[in-house]
This record gives sequence, C-alpha cells and structure tokens, in this order.
Amino acid sequence: MMPDNKKIVLRIRSPEGTKRLIFEANEKTINLINQVKAEFNLLNNEEFHLYLDQNRSHEISTRSRSTLNTYKLNNGDMLFIDIKNKVPPIQDNKIDDVHALQNREETPKIEKKEQVANKYKDRKEDEIDLRLWVMDGKIKRKPDPKYCHHPKNSKCVHCTQLEPYDENYMKNHIPPIKYMSFHSYLRKLMAGDKNKSLILEPIACKIKPGCKEHKPWPKGICTKCQPNAITLTGQPYRHVDNIVFENSSLVERFLDFWRRTGLQRSAICYGYYTTTNGNSADNHDYSLNEKKSNDNIYSNIPPPLSIQAIVCALYEPPQESARDHIEFIHDSENMVDDSFNNDETKADYVAEKLGLRKVGWIFTDLIAKRKMRKDKSEGEEGKVSCLRNKDTYFLSASECVIAASNQNLNPNICRLSTNNVYGSKFFTVIVTGDENESIHFEGYQVSEQCCALVRDGCLLPTKECPELAFVKPSTNIQYVPDVFYKTKDEYGNEVTQQAGTFPVEFAIINVPASHPLQPVYTFNSDHNIPPFPLENRIKYTDDNQTFYSFAHHVKPYLNDKTKLMKSLNDFHLLIFLANMDILPMRNDMDKLLLALKNKDLAMFEEWCNLDNWLTLQKLIEMEGPTLQLPSHPSTSNTNHPNLTRVAQPFSENFLFHSHNKASPIPANSQSTNINNTTSLAQNIPPNLKGNNSNTHKKWTCNHCTFVNERLSRDACEVCGLPAD
Repeated sequence: MMPDNKKIVLRIRSPEGTKRLIFEANEKTINLINQVKAEFNLLNNEEFHLYLDQNRSHEISTRSRSTLNTYKLNNGDMLFIDIKNKVPPIQDNKIDDVHALQNREETPKIEKKEQVANKYKDRKEDEIDLRLWVMDGKIKRKPDPKYCHHPKNSKCVHCTQLEPYDENYMKNHIPPIKYMSFHSYLRKLMAGDKNKSLILEPIACKIKPGCKEHKPWPKGICTKCQPNAITLTGQPYRHVDNIVFENSSLVERFLDFWRRTGLQRSAICYGYYTTTNGNSADNHDYSLNEKKSNDNIYSNIPPPLSIQAIVCALYEPPQESARDHIEFIHDSENMVDDSFNNDETKADYVAEKLGLRKVGWIFTDLIAKRKMRKDKSEGEEGKVSCLRNKDTYFLSASECVIAASNQNLNPNICRLSTNNVYGSKFFTVIVTGDENESIHFEGYQVSEQCCALVRDGCLLPTKECPELAFVKPSTNIQYVPDVFYKTKDEYGNEVTQQAGTFPVEFAIINVPASHPLQPVYTFNSDHNIPPFPLENRIKYTDDNQTFYSFAHHVKPYLNDKTKLMKSLNDFHLLIFLANMDILPMRNDMDKLLLALKNKDLAMFEEWCNLDNWLTLQKLIEMEGPTLQLPSHPSTSNTNHPNLTRVAQPFSENFLFHSHNKASPIPANSQSTNINNTTSLAQNIPPNLKGNNSNTHKKWTCNHCTFVNERLSRDACEVCGLPAD
C-alpha cells in the first residue's frame, strides 16, 4: 500500500484533449472534481462526471469521505470526463472588434448545428439494424472431401465458419464481392477483443469552436481545433447493398413521362429496409445483370449482414423538367420541419402511417437515339444513347454534391457514433442508357468523406469537367483541411497528390438496382382498376389531380367496399386526399391508412361510415357521368393526340451526369424494352411548342367565376368542378 503523502499523476481525458494533474494519494475526490473543473475551464452551470473507464460504468463519487485511495488510483491512471451540457465559451476581451464581430456572426450557426445534431440524439436505430446486431453473420462452409477427414460433429480450418468480413472469401467468391456490408465492417473493427469499446468519430472538416489557446482563424490555429487532413480512399463498405423496385409497373409510370414528352424527371423513393436472402448466389433470387465483363462482376452477390432497400412508391415533387436538366421548386415559406403545408410533408406523413420512409431518389438521363436512313426517314426506334460509360463519366461532381446533401439530410442512426449518427442509407438511382443502347438503372451512394466535405462547404462541382470535383482553398473566413488522393505516375508508381481537383470516382460507391422475378404490390395490384393521375405533371401531360378526376376514379366502386378499398389504396391518391381543400380529410386519414396498411376490410368499412367520408361520397355522386380513364401506362398507347415529335440532343452542362466502373444493372424485359413504344422521347405538349393561340385560350368557370388559363376544360383550377 502506497504512503498517504505520495504524489501521483492522473491523466484526465475529455473531448477536447488529455491533461495531467498531480494529487496526493489521500486526496479527497471533491478536491479532484474542483481541480478538474478549474483546469478544463468548466462553468458552474455545466454538469460533468468523472469515470474510471471509457464505458462510463464506474463513476467517481463526490462524497466527503471518499479519497483517491478509495478507488485504488495509482500513478499514471486515466480518468474520463463526460460533459453533459457544454456551454459555448466566451471569447477573450483582447480580441479586436473585427474578430469579435466574426464570432458573433458564427454563434447562431454553431447553435443551429448543435440543434440539428440534437435532433437525432434520442432517435433509436432502425429495425433492420437491431435485427442485424443480434446476428453473428458468420459464413457456413461444408466439409471439404479432400481435406476434411474428421467426424461429422467436428470442425477444422477447412470447414469452420468464416467471419463476415473475411477477405479471402470476398476475393475468391465467384463473382468477387467488392464492398462489405456496414455491419460486417463494424464486426471487423471490433474483432479480436469482445470487450473492445468501439467509438465512431464522424469526419470533421471545420475548426472546432471555442479554442482558448489562440485568437480565432485566420489569426491563429492549433492542433486541438484544426481538422485532420483527408486522404481520399475507396470506402470498403456501403450502408445499402441492394436496391429493389418491387414491380416493373412502378418504374413504367415514371418512365412514361419521358416517353411522352422527351423531358427528364426525378422522384423520391419511398419504401423500407430488409435483409437479403442469404449470403451466397444460391439464395439470391433477384434478376440481376448477367454481363461477364471485368467492370460488371462485383455487384451481383450481396455480402453477409447486408441490407436491401425495397422501393414501394415514387413521389414526384414540384420541378421544372427540360430535355437537359431538372430544376427543383422549393417553397421557402414551407421548409419548416413541422409544417404540414407542402406536398412533400404530406407524402412523408402518408408514407410513415403506411410503414414506409424515404429511402432514396431517382432521376432520368435519357436521350432517344435516332439516325436518318438514306431515304431521309427516321430509324432505330427504341434505342437510347449511352451517355455514361468508362470513357466519359458515371456520376458527375454536381450529382455527387446533391447525393451527399441528400445523405446528410437522411443520416443513419448508429449506437457507436459520438453524435448518434454515422453515414446514411439514402441512395441515388439513375435511369440512363447502357452499352446496348437500352434503358437500365444504376444505383449509387457517395462516401463518408464526400458527405463531410459537402456538409462543411468544402466541395464544389467543376463547370467544364463534370467528372472532376473542386476542393475550395482556405480563406480568411473558412479554413479547409488539406485533401489528398493517391494515383499512379507515368512510371506506374503510386504517388500522393494534393486534391485541388480530383476525380469523383474516389467518392462513388456502386449499389446494384434490380426488381424481383415475382412482382410484389404494396399498393393496388388490380389492373382492372386504373391508377390515379400522378402529381405535379399537369404542366407537361394530361395527368391532372383534381376533385373531378378523384370523383370519377372512385365513383364506379362506391357500392363495392372491396373494390373501393383497392381504388383508395393508391399512394398518389392518398396524398391528394390528405391535401384536399374542398373537404379536409386530415383528421380521418389515420384510420384509413391503418386499415390499408393492415388490409383490414372491417376497419375500412367502419371508416366509410364516418361523417366526412359520407359527405364526400355525396359530392362524388353529384358529379357527372363516369369518364373512361386512361389505362395503365404499361399497356396504353403513349401517342397522345396533342403531342408532337421532337428529338433534341442533351446539353453538355446537364445537371445530372454520372460515371462509375461498377456494374450497371438493367431492369427486366418488361420495364426496359422500349421498342413497343412508337413515341419514345419524341413528344412534347402544346404549351412547349411555342406561341400557339389555342394553348393560351382562357375560359371562365360557371360555378366560381374563376378565369382558367389552361386549355383543358376537365375541371376548374379552384373549385375542381367541370366547365360544362
């Protein structure tokens, strides 16, 4: 036992660094707490605790009689401090007015960032992650008849189970597995010591605020507050290992917009996450790309403990579509998280009640390939240009920035992260042409390094070279850490270069996209019931969501509750119903969505007896005779009588360009065979043809006297009643 008057050195570790303090062996713990508080400049209203271990399981008490000998602390031991409510520090009064003004301007940004971080502090992990945590994920192997000569109940090195991150298994698999799953990556980091405490630190590209060792940037910086340099490397894991569209008609309706107008389109993917069907090719029953080239052999087989994203619905937000770009329309007044005024919030509400969530987004980059025959007639119907390949790019820098922004807005909850979030499961899907000039789907994510650079405002796209990204230089306002990447010189040697501009291939992660051999329908699967018109298309096509179209959609099934339930089981119709102004149904939507989610006909019949629906049913019955709505896009003729043919090449500054050397995955023949469409990307509505006098003809509604500017007289823009 050490003497009571012996001096000992204790190391105190905090989020800001480690400090050494000297105490006597019989020092009271209350003195230890006070000295730590003074050394780390903690205020009186800042609550903190000292722990003996990093797991924060053994706390040092502040009882008056407890001493350092009570906890058997020896010279050189380390204690861990946990600060509960950190108060932003006050800057030194000696700082000049210019920097004081700069600090006052940066304070709201810091608080806003902390509020965003606190938004996910109490969030629980996704259900799929909780299920994967309890799985061992080990790869089972059968006995090798050549080497295994032991009894059946024994194991040897040739037949024992492998870890899910085993490099030889991934490398020698046919085809090889390029990316391990995120949970396999976590098992690899925790390998060796079962009691090992793993902490994931999100990548930071900003100076840590509140450093008192020097004046603020640009007059001072130190190693405590300076972010580490970033060396761009290929990310060995991905958060989502497979993307599945549950049926081909889901993407057919989405592609029908391009087939009819020749304009590009984007949509938000709603669905859920699940595990894949096994760890080998024998258990994988999804139709994937069967190309055997070296660039396409990596994405067909999901790794162990992998996550699969199932897409059940596509929602098209307000946007301006063109032949070479897409421009999103945002209402700045409705961008509040708790607002229920914008359509996207209503789509999130409907999806959440149905057990769905945002899982990704999709956009088109298509151009019809048409050549002139010798007789000057157009030919090669059903072909599209291959715009993204190894000679151009797979994903442009601007698309990487957008993908990173989307992933930052939809983070992945992780229990091992210091701020409870790490990475994202949000994906990007591009519909473009492949080497065979057919439509196919490519799925991507971007790395954590790219997301951090975009989040902290350090990465920008280049204008003339879409395959290159630009790292902003440091300025007097913002410090940008050094970014490096490794490449090969003219002699084949690997060299490290500083990234002023760098290829976006370092940030791209390929995710295979497919659809099941047997289609699955979360929403209405009865092809005898036509689908409800899509939202935000009225400017370009004849899809018009009005009370008139809603009434004629459900009117034929009012007397048949089973068919009525099927007709209302439409994602786009439910969003329209939640957004309807003529008779607000917001308060009755929860019970309807619960009945549709559980497919409970008895609960649906109870909902049909509610006062709001009975009133709405009377209004529906007052409408005129039922119209014959257009059939499903996959079986209908896309030659609209008011559409004319166009064939325009894309601009080189197309907003969405993409490149990747991973395998592009086409859909099946039903969803990608476009030879049966005679108006493929050759049609455009009259309001885009120029100054046509009939296009801008106005008419006055007989019911509400509103002057409508649209040519269509199906329904009034305000009251939704027909013109005649």
